[in-house]
Amino acid sequence: MKYLYIILGYLADQILPIAGLFHRGARSWINGRKSQTYPENLNHPIWIHCASLGEFEQGRPLIEAIKTEWPEQHIILTFFSSSGYNIRKNYELADWVGYMPMDTLPKAKSFVNKTRPKMALFVKYEFWYCHMAALIEQDIPYFFISSVWTDSHYLLKWYYRWLLKQVFNARVIFVQDQASKQKLTWLGYLHVIVAGDTRIDRVVAIARNNLKIEEFENLDTKKPILVAGSTWPADDQLLLQFLELVDTHSLIIVPHEPIESEINRLLKAFDRYQPVRYSTWIQNDFKVMILDKIGMLNKLYAYAEVAYIGGGFGKGIHNTLEAAVYGIPVFFGPHYEQFNEAKSMITIGIAFCVEDAQTLALKWENIIPGKLQDIKNQSGRYFSENAGATATIIDYLRPLIQQPK
Repeated sequence: MKYLYIILGYLADQILPIAGLFHRGARSWINGRKSQTYPENLNHPIWIHCASLGEFEQGRPLIEAIKTEWPEQHIILTFFSSSGYNIRKNYELADWVGYMPMDTLPKAKSFVNKTRPKMALFVKYEFWYCHMAALIEQDIPYFFISSVWTDSHYLLKWYYRWLLKQVFNARVIFVQDQASKQKLTWLGYLHVIVAGDTRIDRVVAIARNNLKIEEFENLDTKKPILVAGSTWPADDQLLLQFLELVDTHSLIIVPHEPIESEINRLLKAFDRYQPVRYSTWIQNDFKVMILDKIGMLNKLYAYAEVAYIGGGFGKGIHNTLEAAVYGIPVFFGPHYEQFNEAKSMITIGIAFCVEDAQTLALKWENIIPGKLQDIKNQSGRYFSENAGATATIIDYLRPLIQQPK
């Protein structure tokens, strides 16, 4: 299977440029890799790799901690997806931001030889055989952070054992929970540290900084606000039906892809409520607002009484932590099982799964008004008890970072 993967990687490297002629997303993905040049003037940087934006939020606290303690330490940041790269290509704390090369041995070796990292940190599920092989060849340690391992993990399939063996060459795997450590130990891998989820440190820092959105500071809305973050069409349909059942809230929708076609679709879908676009809003009262600006969601939750997180009727929910940190109840659809934080928050009663608009209306009516303070208190305890993953990882890495190459 290993050799089949390597052969398919070579074939994909040849075929994908042709696919880019017909598919805009593939074209962006390919052209970005084709045109980039690797930094060869950095002094043994730390390489941090993320799949996309969600994983970047898990890696970001580490980047900030490294740059705070070692300002001269160079960092290179790579993404697999074009969406992650396009939004974070100018991230100021990274000395170079780019795409991870195609996972072929020649390209992986070229990247490692030119950048000469002192270590590599792969966020969560980024298991790339050829890049790990290139690091091993140069005796460069690599780590996995915020990793989660369950019985259903795809690497536990027999036909992925060759890749699992390569993953187990990592210096340490930092996992989110004790169950993941037990699973890895059972598999025979002993270099496991339970650190937790670095995203918790990130959202706690954002909430503590109390960043304001000026337009909402003096908003005199007649109704409390429900912020729906990272929504997809199935979520939007549920929210539309919810408004028909419970007419007690103003709704702010933040689509997962805030492109013009999506904004126009939402404006049409919610037409009966006279929706407004954030970019043209004149700070008067509203029933439905469509946020058409990137980078505001994690601050917007501070103005909400309740949050709905999208993705639960598709491949999986988006970031629940950045809403829950403000002590508000969080709702989402049924596809949340692969997210430890969602399961934990349901268990302690600060998050709620809904199957349809009727369930959302019923659960919301059962919460108000008496349980909001209980949720706020329980949320505070959850984040206080689970913060600190970044410090745990940095404490382990400190001797390696300080060690001259």
